[in-house]
Amino acid sequence: MDKKEINQRFAKELITWSKTGKLPESANQDVRYSLELQQERLAQRNLRMEYELAPPRDEKDITMGGMYGRASRKSTKYESYIDFRSCTKTIRFFRDGKKRFEKKSQEVLYVTTTWLKEGRVNETENYCCPACGAINTIKVLQEGCAYCHTKFMMSDLFPKVTSYLYVRDYAARETVKKSASGFALAGAAVGVLFSLFIMKEETFLLGILYILGSAAGFALIGYVVWAFGMVGKLLLAAIGSVSPLVKQQAAKNKITTLLSGFDTSFSWDYFTNQLVSTLKIIIFSSDRRNLAVYEGNDPHPEFDEIIEASFQGKISMNYYRMNGNYCYLNLDVPMMDVHDNGRKIYQREDVFRIGIVKDITRKEEVGFSVQKVQCKNCGGSFDAMNERHCPYCGQPYDIKEDEWVVADIRKF
Repeated sequence: MDKKEINQRFAKELITWSKTGKLPESANQDVRYSLELQQERLAQRNLRMEYELAPPRDEKDITMGGMYGRASRKSTKYESYIDFRSCTKTIRFFRDGKKRFEKKSQEVLYVTTTWLKEGRVNETENYCCPACGAINTIKVLQEGCAYCHTKFMMSDLFPKVTSYLYVRDYAARETVKKSASGFALAGAAVGVLFSLFIMKEETFLLGILYILGSAAGFALIGYVVWAFGMVGKLLLAAIGSVSPLVKQQAAKNKITTLLSGFDTSFSWDYFTNQLVSTLKIIIFSSDRRNLAVYEGNDPHPEFDEIIEASFQGKISMNYYRMNGNYCYLNLDVPMMDVHDNGRKIYQREDVFRIGIVKDITRKEEVGFSVQKVQCKNCGGSFDAMNERHCPYCGQPYDIKEDEWVVADIRKF
């Protein structure tokens, strides 16, 4: 399966997931887990969501392509392929069988597939359980050994979709034509009303010509107003995007320089994909204080009304600090969220300020890896990727030696 085929498959699986709840098989563990939690959130709020990702009606609006995002310093571990294509995105929310929200927009969908250059395996291969030595397929082992029931933390089986995002396509012809027609028709209507208001007694023919002339003239004025407004809107959008893009590049340069000094396999694309997936897991979780990827004690009930979260593709860094082997990064991550406050469903941009921490002297293993999870207090084994506290004795399980963990988070 080639890179574009995986991305096309994921887009179809995402639509199927919204309608049936079946998780995309082409997505990695974190993306799948965040989608699973989102479905649970929707069920808790008695909501059903549907996606539609259709090609634009105007063939001139159909753009597609791809680009490689390679890791820094000639990494031999990861290679990311970003596939992008324009689409008409429709998202709907239903409660009690009635449509409560619908948003249709012209978007460019970016899907990131991460490939492992070395040590690639697939889920059908057999693997010896590190705890008891029994033979399992890797797919079975992901859920725990079928014989001794030991749980593990293991790397993803690449290639997998590790991230996706939407960027609004303001220049789509279909959108432009609709807005231009709207302004022209509004101008024509104003022209008709204006002519009727000031028109003196005329013959029927002159009256008709007078009305038509006024309608045409005001329609032209409406089109001119639209044109100036569109230019201004695009200019403001361009100006508004400059600062976030500058901050994004600055964050990328600083973090890459810092972390690749400890791990030459560091990949900015893979890092940001993990960050966004972790953020979505925290947003949609109903028990945040028991998440392995979150060390904070704040339950954050303000996140509970978020029912959809879309990464905006921009990350900025506020500061970083070192404490021994541990690196702490403070970052701002904008997300376009859909909220349900119980009375209405609405969309707005939220910015999440998050602090993440990790032992950066611990290098990631290249290739497939399996790590047995065992509580240091009681010896119990459990799903430490999704649970912070041992279910047998209640002791917390620390994974920040191997993974980035969110130490604090707030929304503004």
